[in-house]
Amino acid sequence: MNRPFAVLVAAGAVMMFIVVGCRTTHDSQSDRRELPPSMEPTVLDYVDTDAFDVVFESALLNKDPVIIVRTPNEKPDWQGRLNAWIAAWNMGAKIEGRRVRGQIPAQIDAAFIKEFRELVFGLIERAEDLAKASSTWWHEDRARARRIALLRRYNLRFHMTEDKKIYLIFFNGDYSEQHAEFMTKLTGMEEGAWTRTVQCSMCEKYQPVSRKRRLPADGE
Repeated sequence: MNRPFAVLVAAGAVMMFIVVGCRTTHDSQSDRRELPPSMEPTVLDYVDTDAFDVVFESALLNKDPVIIVRTPNEKPDWQGRLNAWIAAWNMGAKIEGRRVRGQIPAQIDAAFIKEFRELVFGLIERAEDLAKASSTWWHEDRARARRIALLRRYNLRFHMTEDKKIYLIFFNGDYSEQHAEFMTKLTGMEEGAWTRTVQCSMCEKYQPVSRKRRLPADGE
């Protein structure tokens, strides 16, 4: 083999090595699983206005992992369109003609839990009647059907904060693998797998503070 030909062969081998090496690197990168999405919640302050509906629906259309609706209420006695959103969530929970009514851990202070549970589930039971009386869009078939469909991928939690305000937390089932960790940090209690139910967190005075995830306060 003459020298020029040997040089060409060697150069070709080097080029092939580079091409194969680049392809291997590219393939290995494309085969990697994407990092889990940020679980930073989308936080909305509840105001009984059309603007709230627009922003909330936008978050649902975007399929945000966690949507937190902050209310100024210490009991679930708010007025207006929020009841229509709760009714829409409940309508989406129908299974073979029945509605999922939810589950609440009952191992701590039975009297307190019972009272809060009765208030929350009383609201769930009355949500459609409240929606009919207080929300214009509930009477619009297309808007109601669209929002019921958007809420189907979320479960619903009523959470009481340190300052006794009730927040509604909508968690997207597409991110169910992160549900237990996120909610455990939020509530300070061991949480289970994602299910499409309505749930309640315990009040602050019944939770160990050290493990809690801090929710954004008003104005943040």
